[in-house]
Amino acid sequence: MHGVLQRSILFLLLVTTTFQLHSQNLNGFIGTSTLPSDADSICPIPLYTGGYSNSGFFEGDTVPDFKFYDLNGDSIVLSEELDNGKPKLIVTGSYTCPVYRNKLPDLQQVSSSYGNDIDIYIIYVVEAHPVIDVSPYSGTVWTTAQNQSDSVLYRQPKTYGERKQIVSEMINDMGITVPIYIDGLCNEWWSNFGPAPNNAYLIDTNGVVFAKHPWFNKSPENIFCDIDSLLGNPLGPTCSGGSTAGTFIFSLNEPQVKSDVPGSTITIYGTLTNTSNEAAVVDIIRVVEDLPNGWTSAMCTDICLPYWVDTTFVQIPAGGTQLYIMYFYTSAQEDTGRVRILFKNRNVSGNNYSQNYMGITDSSLSTGINYVSNSNKISINAIPNPVNSIANFNILNANLLSSDAKICIYDILGNRVKTIACNNLESVQIDVNDLANGMYIYQLHDISGLRISERLIVKH
Repeated sequence: MHGVLQRSILFLLLVTTTFQLHSQNLNGFIGTSTLPSDADSICPIPLYTGGYSNSGFFEGDTVPDFKFYDLNGDSIVLSEELDNGKPKLIVTGSYTCPVYRNKLPDLQQVSSSYGNDIDIYIIYVVEAHPVIDVSPYSGTVWTTAQNQSDSVLYRQPKTYGERKQIVSEMINDMGITVPIYIDGLCNEWWSNFGPAPNNAYLIDTNGVVFAKHPWFNKSPENIFCDIDSLLGNPLGPTCSGGSTAGTFIFSLNEPQVKSDVPGSTITIYGTLTNTSNEAAVVDIIRVVEDLPNGWTSAMCTDICLPYWVDTTFVQIPAGGTQLYIMYFYTSAQEDTGRVRILFKNRNVSGNNYSQNYMGITDSSLSTGINYVSNSNKISINAIPNPVNSIANFNILNANLLSSDAKICIYDILGNRVKTIACNNLESVQIDVNDLANGMYIYQLHDISGLRISERLIVKH
């Protein structure tokens, strides 16, 4: 009898333990069961041009279990983490996404304020705005002006090790303390919880989405209010929505007409300023777009939009400001493009501004720099690109060049900063340690003139 009782108790303990292990009833499993090697290839990344509100999971959905690894090879398994009884805030990250970088202070503030009540993680995914390679959100090379100015210039990783290297440099550069885990080889997080460069999920202890942000903590979303609501904390006055009947003005930071060389990206900056003591919601509409063949334009506020998006909005807090950037992506020929943007107050009739923009390409602005296609039998490529020390220039059919052939490197202002003779060699090295981070143009010249012109990214 005593043995039967012992076995019964043991059976009940096993059933209870099994139930606890699976009590979340998560929706399947994604990720990788074993740590990838640095040499393992990243799967092809499909193009996604949909809205971030429409991708991934939604409020009330049960998420799948997942397993990913950090830089040290330590793993995170969601079902195991949920056993501690804490909700989870999981934010998608991509270093080449300026929005993600700009929101890191918010994430650090969440960690400081709620670190004892919730667990917070970053899942690192595909590069949103790589150099040279196309963006997975536009299908075009879309590096962004902020990435250029911040020298956040990376190609799309081809291996797990290359992705890890970017994460390592990001942590060192940004001083991130929130734990970061790296998406799997086939981008399982990005494909299932996205695609998106900086969305976020607040998940309750049962693995159910309590709140989803298409863009992390972008107005009208408020992560602090969402967390307080989930935890049952008193909600502050900002969580009730508040009035959005504020007014704004728009002003240009530079002339509305701007010129640059053919093939360049022309940017014109302006500022939206809330002149009231209430929040203002401003609809931004591209009402006219008159562009030459091969040109596109794009709007950029707190997020930069693909060229095919004609409308967006921003909510500006009382007394706050919001930068607006008009982009012209030009072609290799001289031409002129025009755009008109309407800034319209959603809630205050008559508080509107209409702004014309003009981009002009002019070869005379260049001091010898021209973006030309390689249509002859000679080709040249720089490896690596981006480069941090020594650039290796490999020349195909170097024997077809004249004996005085040379490679010249120019900065973005057209100043020649490097010159080296080719001497009919198929490989030429140039030391770029003395060049500042940024974009340059390298050109191959010989007696026939300019043969080829390509872009070179320097990042130390």
